[in-house]
Amino acid sequence: MKSYIGYSTNSDIRYKATSGGIGTTIIKWLFDNKLIGTSISFEFDPITLRYVPKIIHSFDEYQICGSIYQEIDLIGFVKSHQNEIKGTLRFTLPNQGHKINL
Repeated sequence: MKSYIGYSTNSDIRYKATSGGIGTTIIKWLFDNKLIGTSISFEFDPITLRYVPKIIHSFDEYQICGSIYQEIDLIGFVKSHQNEIKGTLRFTLPNQGHKINL
């Protein structure tokens, strides 16, 4: 197994995102190169004081939020929003560092 160290060359992404913005930069690159049509971003809900997932179709809709340390049922969210998925879906589990492509 190989490991790599890196960070985003976009300083805004690098310092606002988690782990140097690698995941955020990859999502931006995938959208920019039209390799995905859908991703999931997260918004903070000030009423419930929790992050909630949101389907997005461009990087302009993406919200950098750093690490999220709460349970989020992403599989349930994706199942209940299947009709909003366009093309390939990509999302990152926010607090575990795992990537899942569906």
